[in-house]
Amino acid sequence: MSKGWTKFPNYLIDGLAALKAGELKVLLWLLRSSYHNRSYLSQAKIAEKIRKDRRSVSRAISSLKEKGIVQAYRYKGKNSFYLVRMEPCAEGGGKEEMGNRFPQGRERLGFASCPKCSFSAPISNFTYLAHSKDGTKEFLSCPSCQTRFWILTGRQGLEEK
Repeated sequence: MSKGWTKFPNYLIDGLAALKAGELKVLLWLLRSSYHNRSYLSQAKIAEKIRKDRRSVSRAISSLKEKGIVQAYRYKGKNSFYLVRMEPCAEGGGKEEMGNRFPQGRERLGFASCPKCSFSAPISNFTYLAHSKDGTKEFLSCPSCQTRFWILTGRQGLEEK
């Protein structure tokens, strides 16, 4: 982790009063250690950084998940990463409906193409938004035109905890 700055979503700043101190500390470390909104930091490492026990971190993450701020993903039964939502959850619509609201982009050999402006780059250049529950769709945002779209990932076994 380098020195510098950390992106912090405005909707979280607006809702700071609803977060407990432990939740806020965990959220800040998840944001600080994230790459394309994904944090691979373990609960033990977060606990060490905020000087709490791992159970406190686990409770804070569970609470953040219930509030729709953080999503935890597992791959083949192991913790893979935490996703910090950069936008609030849509009212009345979950990830199952996201595929119906956003157009489908194209993915080929690790590159994605935006359906609106045809910008093509490695998938890591796009802002990651979410995965479908079955792990077959990845929701991205184009850095060129900010269009949100989804691609088929072909990954099996990725599941939300």
